[in-house]
Amino acid sequence: MSRYEIERPPKKIIEDLKKMYSGIIQDACDKVLGLGVRTWMDANLRPIFDEIKLIGPAITLQMVPPSLSSYKGRSGLSLAFEAIDMAQAGDVFVVGGGLTDSGMWGEMMAIAGTVKGLGGAVVDGGVRDVLAIREMKFPLFYRNPVVTTAQTRLDTISVNDPIQCGGRLVCPGDLVFGDYDGITVVPRDSIDKIYPLCLEYFDTEKKQRTALKQGMRLSQLKEDIL
Repeated sequence: MSRYEIERPPKKIIEDLKKMYSGIIQDACDKVLGLGVRTWMDANLRPIFDEIKLIGPAITLQMVPPSLSSYKGRSGLSLAFEAIDMAQAGDVFVVGGGLTDSGMWGEMMAIAGTVKGLGGAVVDGGVRDVLAIREMKFPLFYRNPVVTTAQTRLDTISVNDPIQCGGRLVCPGDLVFGDYDGITVVPRDSIDKIYPLCLEYFDTEKKQRTALKQGMRLSQLKEDIL
């Protein structure tokens, strides 16, 4: 099997969950997996624009500071570029490394991702060309803007291996969901259990909103609706 082949959830699951928000997904994860299982990423990973909605199966990249070899021998983003070229529409890139002084993602990668139809990217580190990426509305979470290129300052060492990103383990094919409130990662082997609970919670919250607008006291809500 090629390293670019991952298990992807059915399109209907993606379409249904895209109508929701991160709190619903996180609540369902808490219920199915238990409160002791961390499925959310660090709050310091912030959206590049406020109205962001990011969802899709994870393609993972691991970046590290380069060795002491010559600049000419460093791979930089070459492997990342290849992974973007090989990705499918709807995939979400999850980039680990925590490198806050080099651009782990940039405008050219965002343009290629937009043309490809990617679901977005979550970058645990610095991003360059932030305003250009924001203008094109490419869904992206990142730690901080940077001015420096990554090409001579880091190496991309793996594609689609388990990585740490935003304080949690992410495996290829995990379902990544992000909006303004934050990012939740649904383990790929739990999607079938968490998805129907998301539908249930989403419907319940619609009933809750209606009940509150009709005058129900907040203290009654859980007893009468749930």
